[in-house]
Amino acid sequence: MIRRFLLWVLSIVWLIALSGYVIVGAGLVPFHGDESTQIYMGRDFFYVAQVTNYDRLLDTPPINSNPAEQDLRLLNGTLPKYVYGAIAYGMGYTLNTLNEQWDWSADFAYNERTNRIPDDRLLNTARIASSVMLAVAVWGVFWLGKELGGSMWAGVLASALFVLHPDALINGRRAMMEGFMLGFGTLAIMTSVLALRLGYFTFWYRLGLFSGLAVASKHTALFTVAAAFASVPVVAIIQRSPSRQWVGRIIGLIFAAVVAGGIFFGLNPAWWSNPIDTAQDVLQRRTALLEGQTATYGGYENTQEQLMGFLRQSITPTPQYYEVEGWEAYFANDIRTYEASLWAGGGNVWRGLWATGLAFSIVMMITGLRAFRPVYGVLLVWLVAMVVLTLGLTPLEWHRYYLPIVPLYAVLAGGGLMWAINALRHRIQETQTPNDPQTFQL
Repeated sequence: MIRRFLLWVLSIVWLIALSGYVIVGAGLVPFHGDESTQIYMGRDFFYVAQVTNYDRLLDTPPINSNPAEQDLRLLNGTLPKYVYGAIAYGMGYTLNTLNEQWDWSADFAYNERTNRIPDDRLLNTARIASSVMLAVAVWGVFWLGKELGGSMWAGVLASALFVLHPDALINGRRAMMEGFMLGFGTLAIMTSVLALRLGYFTFWYRLGLFSGLAVASKHTALFTVAAAFASVPVVAIIQRSPSRQWVGRIIGLIFAAVVAGGIFFGLNPAWWSNPIDTAQDVLQRRTALLEGQTATYGGYENTQEQLMGFLRQSITPTPQYYEVEGWEAYFANDIRTYEASLWAGGGNVWRGLWATGLAFSIVMMITGLRAFRPVYGVLLVWLVAMVVLTLGLTPLEWHRYYLPIVPLYAVLAGGGLMWAINALRHRIQETQTPNDPQTFQL
């Protein structure tokens, strides 16, 4: 009992330390133009809190808002902008003192001259909010790693690998959507495991809560949420669950879906007038956006290129500060300062452990299927969903588009490394001769 309590205390201390690592380094990350746009979108909070003009958030004729604002409402998640807007409002900013939207058709000097960069005080405070959500993902990865590896140390390895991922740190710390997406998405997966294992009503509610918040943070979180929901019947089929348990889980899923839908629609007023048409409109807009990015910046030419890009970005990633060529020139000093600090994440040693852990995880999962547990089913369904998203639907090699798979890979790599350590330990114990003074115990 005392040992278990000490392990619990050590786990909390470890996770607080990792969370501090994430948050402390937020102010050093080189600036990105999308941070301006996200904070600019925070004016929707002002429309409600300061102007009390709800109509500007709706999509009903006549559209009583700036068309550019409406485009951003439909293309992007809404939760981060409300948070950034609330932060700006609480800090005393007004609609007139908020920065303008970033103009990607112009250079950095033009954007700086025309008030399209938030001041450091607002930017760094908004980054803290995003970093806190990235830290939440760290806690979720720890728990999932512990569940997969069967010990606290598997959680320690998984959370360490995740928190040292250079691109997760860069994009999760920035005042954008990625920190929120990773935080709530990981919580949704974690809750699906708990709902399957325990079946309590509260876990189905939490599954709906975290799922709705995840998709409201960034639309691509829908794939993570779909995996969390789809894993429930998949696990039930593999476990050959009795009909009574099937009924309970289906009712729980329906309830979770209602909660998730209610939260998403509540946070997206632009969808209220006609959800079906709006969903089709959003899909068309996102397709056009990806096609425009591919045409402008160059995408994959064939399936082989797409596969190699997937392998590079997901297994042996290197830091990607900007997607647009030439931006490094503006922030060369900031990049050098950040990379020279202790807060930039892992280097070559980390990449080696990351790739090695993923390789061992394949063996671990294959051998572990004979003693099937719900966490295996959830992770396998999550893996399928993430491969479909990052390999099948990502048209260009921007690491931000590969981030949804990072928490899953961290869990698998941590579990794989722990499996290899345990296998080595057992092998040493088997080859020991008790009477040999040179032998030792791990």
